[in-house]
Amino acid sequence: MPIHYRAVQEQISQAGIRAGERQEVIQKHRARALQLLQQLSENIESLSTLAESASQINPNLRCAVPLGEKLTATFSPTPSIPPHILLAADGSQINPSRHDPIAFGLVNVGVMRIDTSQAAAPKQFVQSTLIIPDPLDPEEWDLNEQIVALLRDLSERKILAEISKNEDKPVVALTDGPLEVFRQLQQEKFYDQRFSEYLVSLLDMANQNGIAAGYVVKPTSDLTVRLLELTLLSSAEIKTAAKPRHLAGVIDSDLFSQILAPGQRSAVFRLQSASSRRYQLFNEKLSLCFFYLNTGSEKHPSLARIEVPLWVAEKKEMMDLLHAVLVDQCRIMGNKPYPYILHRSHEIALVRQEEKDQVLAMLIREMTRQKVEIRGSSTKQAIKDTTHT
Repeated sequence: MPIHYRAVQEQISQAGIRAGERQEVIQKHRARALQLLQQLSENIESLSTLAESASQINPNLRCAVPLGEKLTATFSPTPSIPPHILLAADGSQINPSRHDPIAFGLVNVGVMRIDTSQAAAPKQFVQSTLIIPDPLDPEEWDLNEQIVALLRDLSERKILAEISKNEDKPVVALTDGPLEVFRQLQQEKFYDQRFSEYLVSLLDMANQNGIAAGYVVKPTSDLTVRLLELTLLSSAEIKTAAKPRHLAGVIDSDLFSQILAPGQRSAVFRLQSASSRRYQLFNEKLSLCFFYLNTGSEKHPSLARIEVPLWVAEKKEMMDLLHAVLVDQCRIMGNKPYPYILHRSHEIALVRQEEKDQVLAMLIREMTRQKVEIRGSSTKQAIKDTTHT
């Protein structure tokens, strides 16, 4: 039967009324947050101390911590970009389905490499990794979407670190999404092992003096807002996981879109969170940091959050190169600002449904040839397949 549109319309009307009421409150919170940002802009040491003490009381606190630049500081890109190697890796995957006759996953990583000192066309290649669990291994993990996503992130970083080893120019290595991996899996041993490999790949890049960065498009985080909010909380409120939200509904983009001109970046902040602490404990160089970048226009700001490790954040020449490269890459995409090289690597990596079907058919043929029992698709899937034909 079709949706009961009349009932849905009534619910939409009520939702619209509530949204309008909330919007008025959010507007007031935004004005207050922007005022705090400007008032506390130079209170770097006291804010850092406050964030540190709050994180000791509440280890699960997620917020920004000033690194040394004023909160309202803005930086324009350098006019010239020195020769460098630009790398980007993006992953796509086939997630396992218990409705398939054979449980499997696949990670497909697309890589783009551009040598800016040469006129040659960019190089591109793909790395495909099939993932099949071993049901006889008591230590084997149960295949699921989170595991495949973790292996995708690991593959992206590994391949970038491996390519960087052979480069003789400064390397800028980009991935889509945050550098922070905070998936919590039931298979703790498996997760810890792969997470350690991920950290080693980042450290390899650090030891090669490469620039690693994660590009987060349309960020909705409130890390800087949470820092400002700490100044409004009592010690007792901080102990309650900072649940009183005096600036609820405000995100960092609301603030930095007001102060960043097109092409400018914000101050750099350290990321305070339970998961990011593991990076710092592994090696101080890997402490996660971030800044905001306006890749839009005067009329249409478009903010991205860029995550970088501490070894990048602390070196001006690395920050200048990364900043200039990102602005240049986003300009290539015109009125849809996004790094061109990341867009291309995504196109290379994308796995389509027909490709999944082909891999499944190949698996079935091989298992049949080896006389391996195949359980067949689930009844639910069989009904769906029949309905759609």
